[in-house]
Amino acid sequence: YWSNASGREWNNEENWNADIPGDLSTVYITKTGPYNVNLKDEITFNSLEVASHQGPVKLSVSDNAQISKGRMTIGTNGVFEVTETGNVEAIGLFAEDLSFFCFYGSCVKRKLNKSL
Repeated sequence: YWSNASGREWNNEENWNADIPGDLSTVYITKTGPYNVNLKDEITFNSLEVASHQGPVKLSVSDNAQISKGRMTIGTNGVFEVTETGNVEAIGLFAEDLSFFCFYGSCVKRKLNKSL
């Protein structure tokens, strides 16, 4: 579980209640927002949920970061942002209602309930 309500960097162990997640991890970034989680390296995980009961929670992929394995769910108040320098490959992305998606600076709020 993500534990830093101020956001910050994915690869900082102090931001997690246990170790930095890896290949077999089920990851929850669901602490009450608003805050940003910045991803600037390659990561893999088994599954990832980005959501919050209050305030937006943003996972921002930038600086040649790469998500190369895992299933990701963007839930209520969750934001998934990929900048021009970020990279997402072979990921099973599932969006629930009221999700925001930002790609290269353009953000869209959609009511979705399907795999992308």
